Amino acid sequence: LRSAHNVGSILRTVEAFQLGSVLFSPYTPWIDQKKVRDASMGTWEWVECKQSILDTLQGPLIALETAHEAELLSEAAIPKHSTFILGNEEYGCSAAALAKADKIVKIPLRGKKNSLNVSNAFAILAYHLACL
Repeated sequence: LRSAHNVGSILRTVEAFQLGSVLFSPYTPWIDQKKVRDASMGTWEWVECKQSILDTLQGPLIALETAHEAELLSEAAIPKHSTFILGNEEYGCSAAALAKADKIVKIPLRGKKNSLNVSNAFAILAYHLACL
């Protein structure tokens, strides 16, 4: 992710659904940035945040992506303890992230654009996980 506002929004969602910790790629705005803190509305203090790189992520790894081969989120078997990979706002998940993922899931979209803002997509994923 590259948008501090999206990062802050995701932190709020993680805290709201009590989903665990957030792992930041080296390119993602960190919690020391004012825009991240402001957008998180203080939740950055309650959510465990860690710097991480793709090679150190613990599985099962599940990428949220609009890839053709992705399973529908509503039909995918998602283990209770999983690590989710979210992609760049413009380009989605990298080829390396998709190759490392144990599973790729997508939100069924019907529009022509076939994409959502990453923090909105994550909120849908979070709600889905809360309903499992």
